[in-house]
Amino acid sequence: MGQRTSTSPLLPTAHTSSFPMDEELGCTEATSFYDGWTECANVLRERDMDNINAMSEELDAFLEFSGIFSAVITLFVSQSAASLQPDTAQLTLDVLLAISQQLADPRGTSTAPAPAPAPISALPRFESAPFDIVLNALLNAGLLCSLIASGMSLWVKQWLREHPLDEPAPSRPRVRARVRVRAFRRGGLRAWRMRAIVACISILLQLSVLLFSAGVVMLAHKMNETLAWVLLGLNAGWWAVTWGAALCPTVWAGSPFRSPLSRAAFRAAYHVRRAAGCVGLGRRLGLGLGCGFGFGREWDVGRFRTLEERELAVTGRKPERDRLELEALGFANRELWGSGRLRVINDCFREVGDRRMALERIEEILMAHYGMKERRDAPNDEDKPEEARSGLWTRTCDNVVEQLRGTMDEGVKQLMRIWCEIFESGGAKLNFKDKKEAEAARETHRLFEAALKDGAHETPAATVREGCQEDIVDEKLKAGITILESVRRF
Repeated sequence: MGQRTSTSPLLPTAHTSSFPMDEELGCTEATSFYDGWTECANVLRERDMDNINAMSEELDAFLEFSGIFSAVITLFVSQSAASLQPDTAQLTLDVLLAISQQLADPRGTSTAPAPAPAPISALPRFESAPFDIVLNALLNAGLLCSLIASGMSLWVKQWLREHPLDEPAPSRPRVRARVRVRAFRRGGLRAWRMRAIVACISILLQLSVLLFSAGVVMLAHKMNETLAWVLLGLNAGWWAVTWGAALCPTVWAGSPFRSPLSRAAFRAAYHVRRAAGCVGLGRRLGLGLGCGFGFGREWDVGRFRTLEERELAVTGRKPERDRLELEALGFANRELWGSGRLRVINDCFREVGDRRMALERIEEILMAHYGMKERRDAPNDEDKPEEARSGLWTRTCDNVVEQLRGTMDEGVKQLMRIWCEIFESGGAKLNFKDKKEAEAARETHRLFEAALKDGAHETPAATVREGCQEDIVDEKLKAGITILESVRRF
């Protein structure tokens, strides 16, 4: 009798002996088990490295700025520090004057009694002016904030550098341990608020600039009042722009001026509105600024906890949701035309809520691909009567189909099929403006179906090229025959 081969997954076999023993499961079965955990660990690492690289680049910018800024502040500090110290020249003059009075001969020729010489210890004590104290306090505070920001940037860069190091080796026996370590470290970044620390460094540098600018204005005031007013106006304009950019994301959801300062202002507005709502002062304080500007409830100041929550609420409402989805699909078709990735992406057209907008977007993609005029981008389209716009749409669709019948590729075919499926399943959800637009859509549907049917029996590209070459050869032969006949007649 032959020896039976064990098929137990817990025992090594001939085809699995090359795999190392798993330290947790105790098996060596050659499955996709390891590949799945390895892919999971790689995804975690890639995501962490993206965040780490972004924060590291920001910290590099902080270090460069703080280094240059600290050097500039040091020049002003060294100049203003003299106002906190006594004038050595004047002090020397006072001492010499007192000594000369003490050494003067009391038996002078003057009939008036000579005044008693003042002792050197009786000279007035030096005291700094309050203006100079405030000036130096502002400049030194700005310098200190800049240096603290530099030190914090160095610390955080060291922390980020150590984060991806010393993890378990990417070997099969310890692949699950590597996943756990990556998840554990990722949770540590969130729990210890690493992004908040980086944001604090940015705010600290902005505070340093504010203190320095105030000190420069005061220093200019000592030199010349007109110069001080000029610098004050420039500083006021700069800080108005800075705070305006920081507050724009708090009021307008689409503002791209996001920064750590704007996030802090947004959170502050949220807590202020929440506290005011507890005591019934929300309407008195006018915290619903969004409604006052006509932005709707999603734009109310302080209604959402984070910018991301407000963004999800704004982009998730109709019709903005459908418009943004179709805009993203249109961008993907412009950037990836001819790529196999569009086969999966274009299926998303079927899931768009507004079917009529989806049909229009697909038509625009096809027209743009073939260099035709898009209906929505036609010049002075709004000034034309409804009959002209409807005729332009139908006429343009006819031109599209005529070109597609002989030159369709897989991307065009897929878009045309999706268009027909959306039109056939849309029904009342298409919401055409009038009968003329509905009739134009039906005409487009008929033309697309005809193009798809003809496309099933289209001539291969090689055959078309051969036919074109044969036509060129025939034309050359005809031209040659004509020349020969002319020569014979001559």
